[in-house]
Amino acid sequence: MIYLQKALTANPDALVWEIEAGNTLSELGDLASALGHYQAAAKIDPQAWAAWRALAAFCVTRNYELDPIGLSAARQALKLNQGSPALMDLLGTALMMTNDLDEAEYYFLAADAADPHQPAILIHLGQLFLSKGDNEKGLEYLRQAVEFARDERLLEMAKNILSENGVNE
Repeated sequence: MIYLQKALTANPDALVWEIEAGNTLSELGDLASALGHYQAAAKIDPQAWAAWRALAAFCVTRNYELDPIGLSAARQALKLNQGSPALMDLLGTALMMTNDLDEAEYYFLAADAADPHQPAILIHLGQLFLSKGDNEKGLEYLRQAVEFARDERLLEMAKNILSENGVNE
């Protein structure tokens, strides 16, 4: 943090250092201070979708200040970078975590249409439909995630969710 503080002092308008300070503080467990740095990055350049994405991703991954800060940040990131499957997926995840399942479905399906066969999106669709009680549809999306996953972490995640639901792949 000492080096990041020096970088922040030397480059007060470089949002990258605010984001890195937020990442570091988040890893150290100081979520309140991390949030302040992510918000500072978004204030430095309100038109930089990456700063809003970093803020939203922090709120989602840490389940911290998700509503309204994380949701608003995810919406702003997508507004600034329309059509991004990753940002649609991020917004869908935030919405699913706040139990807005219908709107989450809209964004997950849009993300899947924009980037078919992307395992993370397919896993989120599977989780969403399982949450909505549509097990058949949820399990089918998870099977697709297993089929298309090249990343071991995503493959294992999809397999574990299938296994938890009585399906052995």
